[in-house]
Amino acid sequence: MLLRALSTLLLFAASSLALAAAPVAVPEPLRGWEAWVLHGEEFRDCPFYATVMPDTAGAFACALAGVTSIQIAAGRAEIALDIRVYARGYAPLVRAEGAIPEALTVDGQPAVIEGGGQARVWLEPGAHQLRYALDLAAQPESLSVPQGQRLVELSVDGRGVFPLNREGEQLWL
Repeated sequence: MLLRALSTLLLFAASSLALAAAPVAVPEPLRGWEAWVLHGEEFRDCPFYATVMPDTAGAFACALAGVTSIQIAAGRAEIALDIRVYARGYAPLVRAEGAIPEALTVDGQPAVIEGGGQARVWLEPGAHQLRYALDLAAQPESLSVPQGQRLVELSVDGRGVFPLNREGEQLWL
């Protein structure tokens, strides 16, 4: 029974992604105008959540994060994240009060950490590997983990922490 439910879920997920990725037929007189028509609506190229009406940007998943790995040791957090981006835009980073993400690499290349109220990085469509660090010398009580990063592996001094104490974006240490 469980196997049947899982296979049905997998089939549904695969068909949803296939539908989201299917190219749209554009009539000949309108070809060349796609970028102009979609300006400000780039999220329409992203898969949408099946549980909501796809009529606003919040109904679309333009960046899907894999497992966020956070390893804390000797006053430093090493963070690794694989993310799939469907429409270019900012991806928020794990942060802590008094600690700014540093030494960010995207796909092994140095990248710019932008502010704008929270630490974030600009990403183009595709699969990406993000790696960076946080200096935790100030010993914060928690880390701020973006809501879109739902799967988190936390280890402190080499020991895995489970279950996690997470409330919204706050991951308590």
